[in-house]
Amino acid sequence: MSVTFGPRRGFMINALTGDLHDLAFRALLRGIDALLMGAIINRTTSAPPGSPANGDAYIVKATGTGAWVGHDNAIAIWTTDNPGGSAWEFYTATAGAHVYSIADSALYVFDGSAWGVIAGGGGGGSSTAIAGVNNQVGTAYTLVLGDAGFLIRMNNAAANAVTIPPHSAVAFPVLTVVSIRQIGAGVTSLVAGAGVTINNPGTSLALRKQLATVQLVQVAADVWDLIGDITGA
Repeated sequence: MSVTFGPRRGFMINALTGDLHDLAFRALLRGIDALLMGAIINRTTSAPPGSPANGDAYIVKATGTGAWVGHDNAIAIWTTDNPGGSAWEFYTATAGAHVYSIADSALYVFDGSAWGVIAGGGGGGSSTAIAGVNNQVGTAYTLVLGDAGFLIRMNNAAANAVTIPPHSAVAFPVLTVVSIRQIGAGVTSLVAGAGVTINNPGTSLALRKQLATVQLVQVAADVWDLIGDITGA
C-alpha cells in the first residue's frame, strides 16, 4: 500500500491507482469541509453538548470532559457522516491555525500553545480586547490557559481570590491580557503563584470595591503588569 499522508494535517495527499484508500479519502473530504473557512460556535465549552447538529464545531476549552477528554485546544466537530457512525472528530491545532467564533464575532489564531483573539468581538465589526466571559461564583479561582483575553467575573458575597499560576503550570503567551472584575460584595484579591511577579503601584492586590475592574498583562514569563482599579497602598 502506497498511500501518502501530508506532514501538516495528516490527511491523504497521494495514492496509486488501485490502492485501498477509501477511508483515508473520506477523512480528507471531511477535514476539508471542517477546516476550510472554519467557524466554531464558541471556545468556552469544555463538555460536549448533548444534542449537537451535524457540523457543529467548538474549540475545546481546558479541561475537556466526556468525549472531549485529552483534546484541549483542539477543534471538535460533530459529524454524522463518519462510516463508523455519528461521532466527534478532532483536529489538533498547530501554530497559525485560525477560526471564526460565532458566539463573539471574533477571529482567533493559535500560536502553538493557546488561542488568542486577533480581530472582531462585540458584534457589528467593532474591536474589543475581550474574547469572552468566565463567570465564577466561588471564593477561589486559578487562571487557566483558556482565560487568555477573557473577562473573569468574580461574584461572591465573601472575600474571594484569583490566583495567577506560574508559567511552568500554565504557559500563557507573552502579551496575554486577562481582565478581572469584582461583581459581588466580597472583596476580590489577586494572588501571585509560586515565582510570579505582579507589578503594581502599591502593595495591595485587592480590587478597590464592588464593580471594580483590573487588567493583567503578561510582559514576560511569570511577570505581569497590573492595571486598573486597585486598593491604594
